[in-house]
Amino acid sequence: MTIQNTFSFFKKALQKPITRIVISFFILLFLLSKLHLSDLWHSINQISLGLWVLSLIVFMAGHVVGVFKWRLLINTSNNKLPLSHAFPCYFAGLFANIFLPSLVGGDVVRAGLAIRFNKQKESVILGGLLDRFLDTSALALIVFGVTLFFPTALSPEDHKILFWVSMLLLGFVLCCIVFLVVPLPHSMPNLLSKIVVRFRNVIKHMAKNPKQILMGSGMAIFIQILFILLFAFLGKVLGIHLSLSIWFIIWPIAKLSTTLPISMGGIGIREAALVVLLGRFAVPSSTSLGLGLIWESIFIASSGIGGI
Repeated sequence: MTIQNTFSFFKKALQKPITRIVISFFILLFLLSKLHLSDLWHSINQISLGLWVLSLIVFMAGHVVGVFKWRLLINTSNNKLPLSHAFPCYFAGLFANIFLPSLVGGDVVRAGLAIRFNKQKESVILGGLLDRFLDTSALALIVFGVTLFFPTALSPEDHKILFWVSMLLLGFVLCCIVFLVVPLPHSMPNLLSKIVVRFRNVIKHMAKNPKQILMGSGMAIFIQILFILLFAFLGKVLGIHLSLSIWFIIWPIAKLSTTLPISMGGIGIREAALVVLLGRFAVPSSTSLGLGLIWESIFIASSGIGGI
């Protein structure tokens, strides 16, 4: 079997829900096999039902802000998506995150529903991509900001990794600039050329509205900080006593790991990332996994409410 055939095989396998369910199951099973279940249960029991419900409300409030942010970014054309339609589209995408590969899968669902109302494919798709880009950029900015003001929070090896990640982000930005500036080759098919031109027009329209981009960026940073503070609070209740600067590094990295399209909604990937990251600060695996499972339950519950 050639490399190309092998890659095609795994790509088709990952597109099947049962494959992603099995991967998530085995990741969690492997993590559970490395600890005592009684210790895990003790960690989870530190969170009372009332505190869990309060955390769910705060989590949902963050996503309500996310609805306004997403709607702001996709409404670049004259055909605006009303708020009454934006809410069900957004929360349908949140619900779909449970079943689709990585957290990006829900973006496709909400974009498809929004196009039914908006009828402006380019603005919805590009607005959705910009929304995801701003969320990712907000996480990156938070990590880089913390490492800049608290340089001792990470080891020299971690600083090297962040440097190369920043270079990749810079390369992505440069590619976007090239996409806007470089003339299209004459050999490009007419259909593809028309699509690119239409996307360019939407991007240029967005560039003419910097206030819209700045507002979206501010909302993205606010949402991520809210989630980090909530996560740090739950960690403290479980007995994880780390400085807030460490939480502002660990949570974004764990969140970014869930974008890998190999599991069901990132389940298992986040928990594994937390066990590894918190393990570097001598946090027991049972406590790290318990925190991850509690956060996963809040995520699944909010997604279920979104489906309803």
